[in-house]
Amino acid sequence: RRKKHHYHYCLPCDFKDEVHSKPPAYTHVNVNRYDPKNRPKRHPPNDECCKCVPVTEDCVKSCDEACLNRLSYTECVGDENLKSGSKNPYWNCNCGPNCGNRGMSKRQFAKCRPMREHG
Repeated sequence: RRKKHHYHYCLPCDFKDEVHSKPPAYTHVNVNRYDPKNRPKRHPPNDECCKCVPVTEDCVKSCDEACLNRLSYTECVGDENLKSGSKNPYWNCNCGPNCGNRGMSKRQFAKCRPMREHG
């Protein structure tokens, strides 16, 4: 039969001050600007590439809904002629510029407008 151990635990002395303290003063942000010096770190390439086949027709886009990158919410990067180590070491697609999973880099966003609410 096991013995029940009772452990005595005490909260730190400044815990009450942290919990009941006021939030920092409000500062209004006028513009949200991107700082190029504070860029997020990119993960090194892991040699995973989508298995999509480049399509020769201009009207048909490769990398459709079955693309490995699209399923993992990753945008395709790279070109079939520029393999790893050339201009962009972070390539993950062999389809080139006719890829259908390059909406962000080609700036193809959905048309939308902000809705202002009264209040």
